[in-house]
Amino acid sequence: MIDGVIMVVYNYAKRLNKIADITVFYPKPKEKKYEDNFAYKVIRSKRIKFYHYDYCLPTVNNAYNDYIRLIEEKKK
Repeated sequence: MIDGVIMVVYNYAKRLNKIADITVFYPKPKEKKYEDNFAYKVIRSKRIKFYHYDYCLPTVNNAYNDYIRLIEEKKK
Protein backbone atom coordinates (compact mmCIF):
# COMPACT_ATOMS: atom_id res chain seq x y z
CA MET A 1 0.00 0.00 0.00
CA ILE A 2 1.33 3.44 -0.93
CA ASP A 3 -0.15 6.21 1.17
CA GLY A 4 0.23 9.98 1.04
CA VAL A 5 3.19 10.13 3.42
CA ILE A 6 5.19 7.68 1.31
CA MET A 7 4.47 9.69 -1.84
CA VAL A 8 5.46 12.97 -0.16
CA VAL A 9 8.78 11.53 1.09
CA TYR A 10 9.48 10.01 -2.33
CA ASN A 11 8.73 13.25 -4.19
CA TYR A 12 10.72 15.44 -1.79
CA ALA A 13 13.72 13.11 -1.96
CA LYS A 14 13.55 12.85 -5.74
CA ARG A 15 13.48 16.64 -6.17
CA LEU A 16 16.01 17.47 -3.46
CA ASN A 17 18.41 14.89 -4.87
CA LYS A 18 18.85 17.13 -7.90
CA ILE A 19 20.53 19.80 -5.76
CA ALA A 20 21.88 17.87 -2.75
CA ASP A 21 23.05 14.47 -1.53
CA ILE A 22 19.90 12.88 -0.08
CA THR A 23 19.57 9.87 2.19
CA VAL A 24 16.17 8.48 3.16
CA PHE A 25 15.51 5.96 5.91
CA TYR A 26 12.78 3.47 5.09
CA PRO A 27 11.54 0.42 7.01
CA LYS A 28 12.92 -2.89 5.80
CA PRO A 29 10.56 -4.42 3.23
CA LYS A 30 8.59 -7.56 3.99
CA GLU A 31 9.80 -9.16 0.76
CA LYS A 32 13.28 -10.64 1.18
CA LYS A 33 14.40 -10.05 -2.42
CA TYR A 34 13.32 -6.41 -2.68
CA GLU A 35 15.88 -4.14 -4.35
CA ASP A 36 15.92 -0.37 -3.93
CA ASN A 37 15.99 1.42 -7.25
CA PHE A 38 15.93 5.10 -6.34
CA ALA A 39 17.98 8.05 -7.56
CA TYR A 40 18.82 8.85 -3.93
CA LYS A 41 20.51 6.80 -1.20
CA VAL A 42 18.25 4.56 0.90
CA ILE A 43 19.09 3.01 4.25
CA ARG A 44 16.74 0.31 5.41
CA SER A 45 16.00 0.20 9.09
CA LYS A 46 14.30 -2.02 11.64
CA ARG A 47 10.58 -1.49 11.74
CA ILE A 48 7.74 -1.76 14.14
CA LYS A 49 4.13 -2.40 13.31
CA PHE A 50 1.71 0.12 14.74
CA TYR A 51 -1.90 -0.39 13.72
CA HIS A 52 -1.79 -0.62 9.91
CA TYR A 53 1.56 1.11 9.42
CA ASP A 54 5.22 0.13 9.56
CA TYR A 55 7.49 2.68 11.23
CA CYS A 56 11.26 3.06 10.96
CA LEU A 57 13.47 2.82 13.99
CA PRO A 58 16.76 4.15 12.58
CA THR A 59 18.25 5.02 15.97
CA VAL A 60 18.52 1.33 16.87
CA ASN A 61 19.93 0.34 13.50
CA ASN A 62 23.64 -0.29 12.96
CA ALA A 63 23.45 1.05 9.39
CA TYR A 64 22.08 4.33 10.74
CA ASN A 65 24.80 4.61 13.38
CA ASP A 66 27.53 3.80 10.84
CA TYR A 67 26.17 6.40 8.43
CA ILE A 68 26.07 9.09 11.14
CA ARG A 69 29.68 8.26 12.12
CA LEU A 70 30.72 8.54 8.46
CA ILE A 71 29.09 11.97 8.17
CA GLU A 72 30.79 13.15 11.36
CA GLU A 73 34.18 11.97 10.09
CA LYS A 74 33.70 13.83 6.79
CA LYS A 75 33.02 17.06 8.72
CA LYS A 76 36.46 16.87 10.40
